[in-house]
Amino acid sequence: MKQLDPILKENRENSLLQRIEKKNKYQNKALDTLDPQKNKSKLKKKVRAKIYIGEEEDNIETNYIESKSIKEKNITSLPLIRPIKPLKRKLSNNQTSVNVESGTKNSRGNDIENLSTLVHQDKSNNKVCLNSYLSIQELSYILSIPGAEIIKWLFLQGISVTINQIIDTSIAQSIAEHYGFMIEPKTDNNTMLSVEQFESTNNSNELLEYRAPIVTILGHVDHGKTTLLDTICKTNNVNFEAGGITQTISTHQLEIEYQSIKKKIVFLDTPGHEAFSDMRMRCAQVTDICILVIAADDSLQPQSIEVIQYVQNNRIPFIVVINKIDKPNINLQRVKEDLAKYGIISKEWGGNISIIEVSALTNKNIDLLLDTIINLAELQELKANINTNARGSILDSYLDKTKGPIATILIQNGILNVGDFIIVDNFVSKIRVILSNKQVKLDCAGPSSVVEIWGLSNIPISGSKFETKCDEKQAKKLISDTSSLNNKVRSQGKNLNNRVRLDSTKKNKYNLSNQQINLILKTDTHGSIDAIIQALTKIPQNKVQLNILAISVGKITESDLQLASISKSIIISFNVIIDNNIKITVEKLGIVICNFQIIYDLISYIQEKMLSLVPIEYEETIIGLATVKNIFNVSKGLVAGCIVQSGQLKQNAYIRIKRNNIVIYDGKLHSLKRVKEDVQEVKSGNECGILISNFDQWETKDEIESYELVPKEKILE
Repeated sequence: MKQLDPILKENRENSLLQRIEKKNKYQNKALDTLDPQKNKSKLKKKVRAKIYIGEEEDNIETNYIESKSIKEKNITSLPLIRPIKPLKRKLSNNQTSVNVESGTKNSRGNDIENLSTLVHQDKSNNKVCLNSYLSIQELSYILSIPGAEIIKWLFLQGISVTINQIIDTSIAQSIAEHYGFMIEPKTDNNTMLSVEQFESTNNSNELLEYRAPIVTILGHVDHGKTTLLDTICKTNNVNFEAGGITQTISTHQLEIEYQSIKKKIVFLDTPGHEAFSDMRMRCAQVTDICILVIAADDSLQPQSIEVIQYVQNNRIPFIVVINKIDKPNINLQRVKEDLAKYGIISKEWGGNISIIEVSALTNKNIDLLLDTIINLAELQELKANINTNARGSILDSYLDKTKGPIATILIQNGILNVGDFIIVDNFVSKIRVILSNKQVKLDCAGPSSVVEIWGLSNIPISGSKFETKCDEKQAKKLISDTSSLNNKVRSQGKNLNNRVRLDSTKKNKYNLSNQQINLILKTDTHGSIDAIIQALTKIPQNKVQLNILAISVGKITESDLQLASISKSIIISFNVIIDNNIKITVEKLGIVICNFQIIYDLISYIQEKMLSLVPIEYEETIIGLATVKNIFNVSKGLVAGCIVQSGQLKQNAYIRIKRNNIVIYDGKLHSLKRVKEDVQEVKSGNECGILISNFDQWETKDEIESYELVPKEKILE
C-alpha cells in the first residue's frame, strides 16, 4: 500500500493539471473580431412560412389533438396549406402587372383597360371581338383559359408558340372558337370621343347653344368625293393632290344662306383607298352626318359597302349622293337596286333615306344637297356648351422643322383659347398658336371648329382625345386619367414583325425563313403611319418577312442613316422632303432611300422588293409521249428507237422513262436523231432515236414522257 500511494498521488496531480489546462485554454483564447460575422449564419433562425388555417379550423379542440396520435389525425385532410399566390401577368407593350385573381392593378404604364382597344368581350353571352394582334398571355387572360392549355392546343395543330409570342387575329379567333366563344364583328373602340360623350358632361341645357353640323364625306376611291367638295366650297383641291387621290383628312368650313339665315357647315374629306380605313373611321366617329358618295358609272364598291355597314351599325344619319350623273351610259336604276340590297331605299321608293343625284362637274343639284344637310342637322338639334374648357379629338398630326409638333384638332365642346394647357396622350402643352383651315391666326375657337394648333411638346397620336385647362397644375392632375396611345405605333410595328400567322405555319417547299427586308419608315403625319402599317399587314409574309426597325414622323435624320447602314435597311419616306446634306451622306454610305407621294406606289415597291427575294418555282408541262420499239448498240452507247405517240420530243428537253408505271429515269434528253441526222424536235407519228449519256438500261415498250419546266408567276402567298 505504501508503494501505491505515490503513484495514486501522481495520477491525481496529473488529472488536476489537465483540467486546469483545459479550463485555461478556453479562458485565454484570443478573441477574433470576425467571429460574430463568421457565425452569423449559424445563429440565424430558420425562416418558416406561415401556415394559414381556415376559419372553420380555428377552434380545433386541444384535447382532440392531444388524444390522437399523428397517424390518427389524418392531417392531410385539413386545409392547412399555404394560399397560392395570385397569378400576375405582364403586358409586354406597356409593362402593366395585373392580379388576375383579385383584379388589382400595379401599373407602371397603362392600365389593363388598354386591352379594350384590342378586344370586346361579352361574358354573359360568351362572345368576344378580337380586333388586333395579341400575345398568348393576353389571349389567355381574355378567354380565362390557361396559357399552357392554349399553347398545347396550338402545338397539336402544328403551330409552335411561346407565352409571350404575338399571334395573328385569325389564329386568335380560331382559338376562341375552339373553346366555345362566338366571334363578334369588328368594332371600332378607339379613344376619339363621340358627340354624345361630350354633351353628357354638360351641366345644364341652359348653357347649350346650337353648333354647326360636322359632315364627313365618305366613299370608294375615285368616286368624286374631293371634286364634290371643291364644287361645294368653290376650291380646287383635286388638282393639288398627288396622283389625283386624297391621302389626308382635309377640312372646309362653309357658310350658306338658308331661309334668310346664315348657316355654317364643317366638311371633312376622307381618303377612299383601302389602306386609309382607320382615317375614315376616325372622321366617321365624330361626325354628325355622313355623305356616302357613289359614282353612277361604278355603283357600290368595297369601300362603299364598308361605309354603309359602319353608319348602319352606329346609327349615324347619312345621305347618299350619286355622283357623275353627267357621264354617258350610266345606270341609275342599278345603283338604287344595289343600295336596296343593304336596306337603303330612297324616299321616292317609299323609304326614308335621302338619295340625291348630283354632278360635281356641272354643279347640278348641289343646292339641293346643301338644303338636305341643313334639314337633317336641324332635326338632330345639335348643341354644345361654350362655357367650359375645350374638349375634342386629334384628327391628324405631324412634325414641322421650324414650328415643332403641329396637330389638326376638332373641337367638339367648349372654347379653346391661346394660352390654354392641352392634355393629350399623357403630356401637357401650352397652346401658342391657333390657325383656321385658311391659315388665319385666331385667339379662340368654339365647338365644331377644325383648327391647327402649335406649341405641343410631343406629336400626338391621331385619334386621341384631348381636354384643356386654364391652369397648368390642373392639367397635370388630369394626365393619369387621360388614356394614352404612346405605344400604339411602336406596338403596331412590333406586332407586324413578330406575329405568328396561319400562312407562316404552313410548310414551305423552300427554306425561306431567312428571307427578310428591313425597313425604316418616315412619314409626314401619324395618319399616314396608320395607313401604311395597315397596308403592310395585308401583304402575305410566309415567304419574305418585313421587319420595321423604326417608325417616326418627320424628316430623315443622321441617326436614321446610321441605323440603316448598320442594319442594311431600306428607308421608306412618304411625303417627306430629303435635305441636301442627307443626300450626300446617303451616297457615301450607299443607303437606299425611296421617297413616295402616293401610297399605291409605296406598297407596289415593297411588294416588288419582296418578290425579288422569292425563288422561281416551276410547273411541269407534258409536251410529248413516245414508246420504245427497238434498241440499237452504237459506239457511243445504246440508242432507243422510238415512235412519238403524241405531241413532240425536243432535244435538251426533260424526259421521264417509265417501266410498268415506275419511273426509272428522270433527266435530260441529250441526243435526238432522225435517220442518222441530229434534229431539234420530232413531232407526233414520226420515228426517232434517243441517246442519253448517263442511262443505257433500255427495254422495249418503255414509255417516255417529255416535259418542260415552265416558270410560275412569283407570288408571296
